[in-house]
Amino acid sequence: MLANTTSTQRPGPLTPSIPTSVDGSGLCSDMSLEDWFDLSPLPMCFSRSSDDFATTRWNGAWFTAFGFDPLSSQGKPGHELGIWVNPEQRAQMLGVTIEKRSAQNIDTEMRHADGEVRNLSLSTRTMRD
Repeated sequence: MLANTTSTQRPGPLTPSIPTSVDGSGLCSDMSLEDWFDLSPLPMCFSRSSDDFATTRWNGAWFTAFGFDPLSSQGKPGHELGIWVNPEQRAQMLGVTIEKRSAQNIDTEMRHADGEVRNLSLSTRTMRD
């Protein structure tokens, strides 16, 4: 499952360094989906159903937006990090995503590393391995 968030509060500049070498098609031919995920200016994460969503990979924009330390937080699911203000929303979001293959623009609240609650819109979708 791939998720991205759009904050409705305190937007900050997120400026990844995007590669400039492209092939004739206008795409970076040597970049994987994982590379694009890491460079996305949107806070994003992904989890695998194969481990029952027990681990989560967060991109750099997510760490910037939410203030968590990448070294101690990478791989931990959001409920373990305490980001869900209403943890039952995580279960609901997973249920909808699994059933419908996506959930779009769900308004929720998540907690920043400093404890501040942020309002945001969350979208998810399933992807095949």
